[in-house]
Amino acid sequence: QGSNERVQLALIGCGGRGSGVTAGFAGRDDVVVTALCDLNSSRSARTAKGLADSQGGRVPVQTRSMQEVFDNSDVDAVVVATPDHWHGEATIRAARAKKHVYCEKPISLTIKEGRAMAQAVKENKIVFQTGSQQRTQYGGKFRRTVEMVRSGAIGELKKIRVCVGNPPIPCN
Repeated sequence: QGSNERVQLALIGCGGRGSGVTAGFAGRDDVVVTALCDLNSSRSARTAKGLADSQGGRVPVQTRSMQEVFDNSDVDAVVVATPDHWHGEATIRAARAKKHVYCEKPISLTIKEGRAMAQAVKENKIVFQTGSQQRTQYGGKFRRTVEMVRSGAIGELKKIRVCVGNPPIPCN
C-alpha cells in the first residue's frame, strides 16, 4: 500500500464481536470497510449503518456470500468473525484469494484444520493475525494472575468463578 492508500477491509460475520472489531478498524485513517458478509441480512444492514456513520456516509456493500467477498478485487483484507466452525474454511478461502486475514478465536477446531490454515497462509504469502486480547491486552494482568495461581502465591485455589458477556452476567 502506498502512504496515501487505505486498506479496504471486509467483515465476514456481523455479530457483536465482528462488528465491534471492525468498527475499531473503521476508526483508523488508513482503513475503510468496503464489504460485509452475513447470512442474516438485518444484522449486516445494522452493521452497515453503524459503519457508514463512522466512515463519512460510505456504506459497505452487503452480501450473504463469502465467495463474493473473496472475488472482490477491491477487498485487501478480511475479518473472520463467523461462528467458530467456519473460521478454518473462511481463512483458507481468503488466503487462496490473496486476502490478508484477521481471524477471531478460536483459530480452528482441530489441529489438522489449523495446519491447513497455516499452510494456506504460507503458500499465498498473506498476513494472518488472530484475536487473543486476554493474552495481549490489559498490561499482562491475565498472565500475571496465572503465574500467581501456579506458583501458589495466592494460596490454595478452591473455587473459580467465570463471568461472561457484555456487560458480564453475574456468576453463581
